[in-house]
Amino acid sequence: MCIRDRVSTQSTGNSMLCHFLITFAILICVPLTQAYHTGAGACTNPGSCMTPVSDNGMTLTFGDGVNLQYAPGESYPVTLKGTTGDIAGWLLYVEDSTGFRVGTWTIMNGTQAKTGCNGGDASSFTHATNVGWGTSQTFTWTAPSSGSNLTLLGVGVRPIRTWMSLRPVQLTPAPPPPPASVSIKVTEEDSYVVGKKYTLKTKVKNTGAGSLSNFMVDFEAQTPLSITAISGASCTSTGNNWSCPVSFLDVDDSITLKPTVMVNGAGKLSIDVGDATTTWKSKSVSIDV
Repeated sequence: MCIRDRVSTQSTGNSMLCHFLITFAILICVPLTQAYHTGAGACTNPGSCMTPVSDNGMTLTFGDGVNLQYAPGESYPVTLKGTTGDIAGWLLYVEDSTGFRVGTWTIMNGTQAKTGCNGGDASSFTHATNVGWGTSQTFTWTAPSSGSNLTLLGVGVRPIRTWMSLRPVQLTPAPPPPPASVSIKVTEEDSYVVGKKYTLKTKVKNTGAGSLSNFMVDFEAQTPLSITAISGASCTSTGNNWSCPVSFLDVDDSITLKPTVMVNGAGKLSIDVGDATTTWKSKSVSIDV
C-alpha cells in the first residue's frame, strides 16, 4: 500500500472512531441530562453530564426561616425558591447525624418520593415533571416521632441544566412545652332544695406559661344528682358524664361553662380538666340538702 493510501485509511479510521466516541457520549449523557425531567436520577446529585455550579440562584427555607426548631410528629412548610429564574427540579431530604434520612414528605401533583436512598419511606423527595414550577414552591415535611439534631439538605436544578447543592439548614428539636396549669372556680349556692335545678357556673382559667389546645372539661354528677344541660361549649353526654372540648385557651384566658344540675338528693359534682393522656386539674363540689 502506498503512503497516500495508508494515510487515507488511517484518516478514515480516525474519523470513524471519533464518530463512535461522540455517539457513545451522546447515548450516555443525554439520559443523564434529561433525567431531571422525571425526577432525581441519584440520591445526592443529578449526574456527571449536568453542570454543577456554586450558585444557580436557588434557596431553601424551613418554616418562616427564623425559627429552625421542630416538634416530633408535627408538619412544617419547606420553600424552594429560584431567585433568578424558574425551578426545573429538586431533590430534598432531612438526615440525622448518621446520614439516615428521616421524616416524610407530603406527595402532591407533579412530585414523588425518591426510592433507593438511605432512609425511611418518602424521606427523599423529588419532582415528577420539570415544567410549571415557577420561581417558588412550598412543600410539607413531617418530622419523625423522636427528636434529635437534623440537617435539611437538597439539590436544586435550573432549566439550563445546572444544579447546585442547596445551603444546609440545621434543625433542632423544640423544647417540650411547659406543663399545663389551670384553675377551676365554681360558683355555688348557699343551700340546695331537693327537686330543683341549679346552674353551677364553672370558670376554667389557664394559669400556666403557655397556651393550651385541644383539651377537655369533664363533668360527672354523682347519683342522685344529674346534669340536664351545659351551656358555654358544645358538650356531649353519656349518662351523667358530660365532656366539653376546648380547642384553644391562651395564657391568663378563661372559659366559663354552665352546667344545669338537677338535685334529687345530696351528692357530688366532679370536674376534671386535661387532655387525652393527663388530667391537669380536678375539683369536687359537695351538694348537701
